[in-house]
Amino acid sequence: MDKSVTAIVYLKEEMDWFGSRTFDPNALYREVAAFAIESTGDPLEDCETVFEICNSYPQEIHCDPKYIGQVSHYRDEQNRSLSVGDVVQIGEAAFHVDPSGFSMAIGFGQEVTA
Repeated sequence: MDKSVTAIVYLKEEMDWFGSRTFDPNALYREVAAFAIESTGDPLEDCETVFEICNSYPQEIHCDPKYIGQVSHYRDEQNRSLSVGDVVQIGEAAFHVDPSGFSMAIGFGQEVTA
């Protein structure tokens, strides 16, 4: 049975567009969104749902259509797409976007800005 969980999205403040964009626990991250999703019970699958939401646009949906409200709100706030090095928090666990998939964001949380 699915249950609702809160997903929190943190975008890395400074992206290195010319070099490697990787997770850095000492970098500054900004909380840009928090919204409910239906949990699959697997936090990595839930991160994939968040990735699809944050890389969709109201006119170009890449996620389940039931999340159109989350997509619209995310884009109304002028947020960029979720990218390598950004962080998604599902419950108490934080994961960073890898070039393919997600990994635990070890050491994340010390330098978060609101």
